[in-house]
Amino acid sequence: MVLNYLLILISTSNFADSLLIKKNYNQAIIEYKRELFYNKDDSLPVFKKLADAYFLKKDYIKASLYYSKIYSITDDNYAIRNLYKAVYLNRQYSLLNSILENTIVRSDSMILALSLARSGEFGKSSIILNKLRYKYKFANPYLNKNISYLIPGSGQIAAGHWKDGIVAMTINGLFLYYSYYLIKNRDISSFIFILPVFLKYYKGNVSAAWKFTIENNNKLIDKIEKEFDIR
Repeated sequence: MVLNYLLILISTSNFADSLLIKKNYNQAIIEYKRELFYNKDDSLPVFKKLADAYFLKKDYIKASLYYSKIYSITDDNYAIRNLYKAVYLNRQYSLLNSILENTIVRSDSMILALSLARSGEFGKSSIILNKLRYKYKFANPYLNKNISYLIPGSGQIAAGHWKDGIVAMTINGLFLYYSYYLIKNRDISSFIFILPVFLKYYKGNVSAAWKFTIENNNKLIDKIEKEFDIR
């Protein structure tokens, strides 16, 4: 009787493991839960497998639940690291920022830096990355946006889009010169006619500076996530 019981447990566990390897996550989870039903006295290894299965399935909420259970039982570093990853990948950035605000653990600080960046707090993120001695630095979208108000096209150039920036600078310069020419010659009706067109293009240049900066920052976040296997 006992031997048959053990054989069932081993068979169920092996079968579930093989399903996980084959990326059949839904069926693997069913089998792990079956194993958990038969083996409630030694639930921790099954919790780990369930947490990993949900994580691989990208069901980060349920993965977080099982990693939390593991951590509450064993104070396991693997569980807490993956719990933070699951919360991050579930885009619960505000929650993660508050949890890790005062962390001194290097790996947790990296997660915090990424979470802050995803929240749009690029300055704080760059400070943390600098403290960790990484060369990554996020651009400031507010700065690029504001310098575009002063010098049209400059924000796009600062964001690395030289061609777009030079085109914007040239066209805005031509608009300004033509506006000056019309006012000088007291052709107010023509000036009033072209003013909405100029303002639309001028505002578009500012929006483009913001957009390009955010896109570049998001590409850098993707790069860091890939390098540190946070995906």
